[in-house]
Amino acid sequence: MHPFTWLALWLWYSVSALFVPLPILVGWCMVPVVMMMMWAAARWRIKIVMAFMIPMGIGLWLVHSHWLQSLFSHSDNVSFAVPMFAIVLWLRLFVFFAAAQLWLQKVPTQQFVAALFSSRLPVGMAYLCAGPLLLKEQLKQQLAAIKEAQSARGVSFDGSLVQRLKTIVPLLSPLLMQSLNDLTTRSSALDARAFRRYPHRTVLKPISEYRWEPFLRVVLLCCLLVEGGAFWLYHSISIG
Repeated sequence: MHPFTWLALWLWYSVSALFVPLPILVGWCMVPVVMMMMWAAARWRIKIVMAFMIPMGIGLWLVHSHWLQSLFSHSDNVSFAVPMFAIVLWLRLFVFFAAAQLWLQKVPTQQFVAALFSSRLPVGMAYLCAGPLLLKEQLKQQLAAIKEAQSARGVSFDGSLVQRLKTIVPLLSPLLMQSLNDLTTRSSALDARAFRRYPHRTVLKPISEYRWEPFLRVVLLCCLLVEGGAFWLYHSISIG
């Protein structure tokens, strides 16, 4: 499918987590995790999800359980209970992040950048959206080149996490300086190619899609509007 279709599916699934009740939300969280476990190529992303969400859960527990407040105020009524809204917030963030990991695994960066440039978006907006992704790939290539050069000089990148951090952190400064120096080169290249000179552009290799995919994207966006309107109406009636 087209990268924009996968993006619309991720957006619908993540935003819908704001409207479902807690019992359904628990199952809503498990769907991306089960899909990553069943998909062999995406299993390594489960570690990323856990490494991000577990500290966030601990932080929400420390903030909203009032345990720190009870500890510093020397109160005898120490509470370890977490309010329900904090649990719901963590579950919603879990859905957002886990589904995003699935989307990242399914849609490579190069394919999404090609979809941006071959879309009907204005060329300036397409380049604005693709710029951070292009910079990420450029930084990855430059870091690999620097690591190769340092390895040839006898610098070891193996060992414990602390040792690897001591080796990699000094490389960040020349990496950032080289990226800033490339901005002038990139700007000159865009000017030489008459960037934004013409309102329309020719696409050599457009991203193919099925005929029903634009309809599906519209349906998903309409579903979000309907879900949001129904959620707002229900709470307005409940409060009233």
